[in-house]
Amino acid sequence: SVCRAFEEMGYNAVGFVSHKIALLVFVGVALEGNYGILGIAVAYFLANVYMFIFYFMVAHRRYLKRGWVVDVPYWKYLIVQAFPVGLSMVIRRLTLHVDTLILTALTTSAAVGIFNSAYRIIQMIDMIPLTLAIPLYPLFTRLAKESFDKLVYGFETSLRIFFLISVPILTWLFVSAPQLIDLMFGEEYLGAVSSLRVLSIAVVFLFPTSLYIFLFAAMDKQKWHTISAITCLVINIVLDLLLIPHLGHMGAAVATVIAEITFFVMGVVFLIKMNFRVHYFSVFYKPVIAAAIATIIYTWLFAERELWGLLVGTPLYFVVYTTLALLLRG
Repeated sequence: SVCRAFEEMGYNAVGFVSHKIALLVFVGVALEGNYGILGIAVAYFLANVYMFIFYFMVAHRRYLKRGWVVDVPYWKYLIVQAFPVGLSMVIRRLTLHVDTLILTALTTSAAVGIFNSAYRIIQMIDMIPLTLAIPLYPLFTRLAKESFDKLVYGFETSLRIFFLISVPILTWLFVSAPQLIDLMFGEEYLGAVSSLRVLSIAVVFLFPTSLYIFLFAAMDKQKWHTISAITCLVINIVLDLLLIPHLGHMGAAVATVIAEITFFVMGVVFLIKMNFRVHYFSVFYKPVIAAAIATIIYTWLFAERELWGLLVGTPLYFVVYTTLALLLRG
C-alpha cells in the first residue's frame, strides 16, 4: 500500500512476480519430494513469508525514515477507515466461491466440476481489471483532492479503457468457448460451454466494478461499496437457491451474471447521487460496434471447434478489433 501511495508500482511488480516464482519453486520441491497436500500448504506459507520480508525491507529502507511509530489514536482512525474496504474485499472474495459451495450442497460433483471449469476461466480474466485498477487508486485520491470535475474525467477515461478491453474479451469468450474448454479441460468437460458463454457476460461488468472500491475510497465513501458488495452476495445466494435445483450449473452461471449486473448498477446509482455524470453510452457503444464486426469476421473464418482456429483466429480477431476501435476513435 505504501509503494502504491508513492506511485512506485515497480516494487509491487517485483514483489508479485518474485512471489509467484518463489511459490513455483517451493511447490516444485513439495511435489518432487512427495510431501503431499501438506507440502503444498507449506509451499504457499513460505512464499508468503518471502513476500512479507521483501515488502518489509522495501518499506523500512525506503519510506520509514523515522522508524516504527506507535500512535494508537491514529491506528484506530486507520482501522475505522479501512474496515469497510477490507470487508468489501472479503465479501467480493466470498462471492467468487458461493456458487461452488451451493452447487456442492444441492447438486452432484459432476455439476460442480462443469461449473468450476467455466468459472475458473472467468476468475483468471478477473485478475486483469484488478491489476489495472490498483495503480489508479493514488490517482483517484489525488484528483479527489484537486477537483471533482477532474475526478469525474479521470474515472470516465478509466472506464472507457476498461470497456475497450472487456467488450472484445466477452465476445471472444462467447464464440471461442468450445475450443477453450476442450483445450484446457478436455472433451469430457464440453458441457461447460453453455455455462462459460453465460458467464462471459459477467466479464463486461467485472472490469468497471473493479474501479469502484478505489473510487469510493478516494472519495471517503467506502460504505457504499460495502453495501453494494453485500447486496451482490445476497442476490447471488438467493438466485443460486432458486435456480440451481432446476437448472444445475447453468442456474449458478445465471445467478452470477445477474448479481454482477446488480453490483454495477448499484455503483452507477450511488455515483449519480453524488452528481457523478458519466456518459456511459458514449463510453460503451464504440467498443460494441468494433467487437461485433470483429466477431462476425472471426466466426465466419474460424467457426470450427478445432485448436488451430483458436490459435490462428484469436490474434486476427484482436487485431481487427483494435483497428476498428481506432478507426471509430473509441
